[in-house]
Amino acid sequence: MDEITNLNQQAELRRELIATIEEAIREQEGLKKHNMDLQHQIMLMEPASFDAQSSSAGHGAEGGANKADAQQMNEHKYLNTLANVHQVRFNLKETQDRYNKMASELQAKLNEKQAKCEEIQSQFKELKRSVAQNAVYSRTGKKISQQYIQMKEQAEFQKDEEVTQFRLQNIALRNRLANKEKILKKKEQLADGLHLIDFEQLKIENQTLNEKIEERNEELHKLRKKITTTVVILSHTREKLQYVQEQNRTQNEKLKGLNDELNDEKIMLSKMKKDREVLGKENQKLRQQTGIVNKKSLKTDYDHREEEIRSLSERIIGLEEYHSRLYKVIDNAEQLQLTK
Repeated sequence: MDEITNLNQQAELRRELIATIEEAIREQEGLKKHNMDLQHQIMLMEPASFDAQSSSAGHGAEGGANKADAQQMNEHKYLNTLANVHQVRFNLKETQDRYNKMASELQAKLNEKQAKCEEIQSQFKELKRSVAQNAVYSRTGKKISQQYIQMKEQAEFQKDEEVTQFRLQNIALRNRLANKEKILKKKEQLADGLHLIDFEQLKIENQTLNEKIEERNEELHKLRKKITTTVVILSHTREKLQYVQEQNRTQNEKLKGLNDELNDEKIMLSKMKKDREVLGKENQKLRQQTGIVNKKSLKTDYDHREEEIRSLSERIIGLEEYHSRLYKVIDNAEQLQLTK
């Protein structure tokens, strides 16, 4: 694992070196462009100085000496600039050669480490395979099947691939984070160099935005009040609605009971009407069969006979009781005689 970590560190160092070389190449291109600009400026300056010398040929020797000094100074600056450019190119070449040499050395070390790592991994896999092939189950005593070992090796290989991918992603994300931090530092440095006018302008914009924020806060406060009032009204309305629904349910239950009673009464009324019609028909039929039913004297005689029958029935019951008592007295007397 330490060797793998070293390999990852070396790979990261290699990427940093490549990034540094690319930055040096970009700097070289910038210096080349700057050199071309300087040469162009020198080419523009030389005809102007030549024209100035030709126009001032009629002046005194003192003016000619000043022009000659200016020309020598320009030539001296040009030579110094060329020397600086040559030195920069030389330094860039040395840096590039040094970085290329370091990169080749690191690549060789990386290849060596990778070969060694692959060898160690293969040896470790062979060791695990041999241990697994010689292992047996503790309960059954059977050896592990070759198919199961291959399946586990395949799963381990997939896990190693996933770990490698995640490590590469981690390195890429770390490099991206470093680049973002550099960009952020540059932005902070640029923010430090703002002028007073920009600061005043930002201050005015900030004040305007603060006023807008206050207006929005007031509107938000009003909306919150409206929402609170609406919520209170809505809750009161819901409670009232629940009460009305409860009352409505109670009244509906009462109405249902009354409707049931009304239906029962209607059924009984219709039944009684039918019975009345039947009795009326029977009564009419009986009246047609017997013409003396409606006579008052017959009804009176019927009532007297009914009362007489009732009284005679009561008298019979009393006599039967008296008769039973006499039988009991006679039985008691006979028993007394027998005992004597």
